[in-house]
Amino acid sequence: SASGGVRENAVITPEERKEIEKLSGIVDVAKVEEEARKILNIDSEYVLYSNNLYTDYNNPDQYTWSLYFQNQTDNNYWHINISLNAKTLELLSFYKFDNEITNEKPTITKDEALEFAKEFIEKVQPNKIEEIEYYNQDIKEDQQSYYFTFTRKIDDIYVVSDSISVTVDAVNKEIDSYSFEWYKGKFPPMGEVIGLDKAYDILFNKIGYDLKYTIVYDYDNADGNKREIKLVYAVDSKLPLNIDAHSGEILDYSGKLYKEPSIFEYDDIDNSYARDKIETLSQYGVGFNSSKFKPKDKIKQKDFLYLLFKSRGYYGLETEEDIDKIYEELTDSRIIREGEKYPESLVTKEEAVKFIIRAMSYDKVAEIPNIYSSIFKDSSEITPGFEGYINIGYGLGLINGDGSGKIRPRAELKREDAASLIYNYMFN
Repeated sequence: SASGGVRENAVITPEERKEIEKLSGIVDVAKVEEEARKILNIDSEYVLYSNNLYTDYNNPDQYTWSLYFQNQTDNNYWHINISLNAKTLELLSFYKFDNEITNEKPTITKDEALEFAKEFIEKVQPNKIEEIEYYNQDIKEDQQSYYFTFTRKIDDIYVVSDSISVTVDAVNKEIDSYSFEWYKGKFPPMGEVIGLDKAYDILFNKIGYDLKYTIVYDYDNADGNKREIKLVYAVDSKLPLNIDAHSGEILDYSGKLYKEPSIFEYDDIDNSYARDKIETLSQYGVGFNSSKFKPKDKIKQKDFLYLLFKSRGYYGLETEEDIDKIYEELTDSRIIREGEKYPESLVTKEEAVKFIIRAMSYDKVAEIPNIYSSIFKDSSEITPGFEGYINIGYGLGLINGDGSGKIRPRAELKREDAASLIYNYMFN
């Protein structure tokens, strides 16, 4: 009998069995660590700091091991993040980082770095080399590193979400990062599609263009201060740029029929210094799907990045539950990089500014070493490598000091602070 409430012969449901079968064959983390060290020649000075097992967003049946290695001394630190297929140990991505600043000149050209990247891809993914095409980005010569993206093509049609990306260290001729994004399911047949002329007609008449002033920066200028204001016609950013190739309907970024964004109303912001900014953001569909904004609470990374994501005009991901997809989109945009995903962590001022400066595509200027002055009383508290982000953010009016000459870079942001920062990014 099943005395004491204990169930005998418990039945495994079909759903439970399916999940168990998914987990079968996953390699033990000790063997994964051994393989990771072998692939990247990670020596014993690097300690395995953490490991995580998770499912792939695009391939839900695929499990991934993510390992984080760290090597730290009194003055320097290095870390390596590497991801492997949890069953096959296929290399999916890695990212190397250190806080050492160097002024050394590159030893290879951009074209040589590109060939080096192709050779690496052919080594780790020989069967995919014929299925990708290099996206010819506007990359300047004489860089210390080069970031290349190769997009997947099927029958001359680009698979926008699938790519192989490689960062080449042009000083030491090494691979600093690698990312392999590849959907393993079936693609629908092309079938009957609208013509390109019809697509252009929808673009011009349904989505439209706006006359806008935009700031153009000269990235070849070492101090990054040479900029020009230009009047341009730009695509209306209030609508997504996805047109259904069969029906001609405008789709959101999740592939669903586009709908006007929601306007959020909150009942707890009357005493917030950022009330007007929070309400303005709401009018633009930038906010949380709740009656509570919780302005005095400290903001988590996932919530800050959700606001930043919405501020960039993305549609279709309407709730915070879409956070995995949002992280993927922001990673593809290089706003968040390998080893920076900590959804539940609190966000500091310098971290928030870093993400926004990247969203503005000023990160190359921000990361130029040894050119930024200590303009605040507490500049010494800025994390090494963040000086450019903070100085540029201050210069653009994204952030302010505390009135005493301090910027407080490591202060944890409240949700109202985050709203103010996002507002300044959108409207200043």
